[in-house]
Amino acid sequence: MLTYLRNAILGISALSASLFTAGVRSAELGDFYNLGQRPAETAVRAGFITLNAPRYQGSDAQKTSLVPGIFLQASNGLFADPFNGVGYVFEPAGKLIYGVRTNIETGRSVEDALPGFDKIKTRLNPGVFANYTLNEQLTLKSALRGGLGDAGDGGLLNLGASYKLYNANFVSVNLNASVKFGSSGYMQSYFGVTPAQSAASGLAAYQPAAGLAMAQVGLTGGFPISREIYIFSSLSIQRLMGDAASSPIAKKKTQPAAFVGAVYSF
Repeated sequence: MLTYLRNAILGISALSASLFTAGVRSAELGDFYNLGQRPAETAVRAGFITLNAPRYQGSDAQKTSLVPGIFLQASNGLFADPFNGVGYVFEPAGKLIYGVRTNIETGRSVEDALPGFDKIKTRLNPGVFANYTLNEQLTLKSALRGGLGDAGDGGLLNLGASYKLYNANFVSVNLNASVKFGSSGYMQSYFGVTPAQSAASGLAAYQPAAGLAMAQVGLTGGFPISREIYIFSSLSIQRLMGDAASSPIAKKKTQPAAFVGAVYSF
């Protein structure tokens, strides 16, 4: 039953994210839920994203990809897109927005992994989220996720905030900051070096503890160029922290990422 449920969720998630994840390596798509309250009418959009990101967490090389995506936000609370995942947002409780969702974590592919390290397969991260709006400019965000798959013990806790620098006439610019905490399983999967991996790669064996894994700051923005077409972009810097930064596989502790995309509303 669990295998059937996992495959069903993965199939639904792939509708909006499989093509997108083909261009991304070792990343958790959509750390936070960013769609806000339910829309009055269901919205379906199609678009593309050009992304430049590290090949894996700690990599000293970047990769650029151009990939399409499908974006759905329903008036009944259902949503599905590459960034926010597939899930359900409940009716807001005052300034609090919360719900359940599953994201796709893209793992670490063979060509991007270090010599002597096995592939980390794509997996699902089911979990919960909650955002609290303090005022018109500042929103606090959180997301707690587990994992289904070969590395199913990889729990993640994301805490962050978004500040609106500008928001008028459908043009927005936001300043974002966040920190990410990983379980022992997550830290071992992405930053640990087992004895077998040590023997194959020549790196020292390493077993990181659960805790703070990284911090990130960035700017996001968006603007319409017509009634149907909306352009969005992001520029961010991520810094590995704690045991993640001390890992033998962390060739570069500070890593940039950027994307620009467009969606067409039907």
